[in-house]
Amino acid sequence: MSSNLEVRHLETLLALAECGSLSKAAARLFFDPIALSHQLKTLESHYGAALVEKNLRPLRFTAIANDC
Repeated sequence: MSSNLEVRHLETLLALAECGSLSKAAARLFFDPIALSHQLKTLESHYGAALVEKNLRPLRFTAIANDC
């Protein structure tokens, strides 16, 4: 992907890490959960891999996300 990462992408990752769920992170950022999901997909497309394990509670980052 040729686009640059922006501060909002970092804010998304931080909210996911601190909140532990997509819906809680979306609420913190005043996003619709679907919009946050799209932003996460953009990040995953940028890195070419899944960044979070979505089916776990609380949400956890994958090994590749920890290496970024």
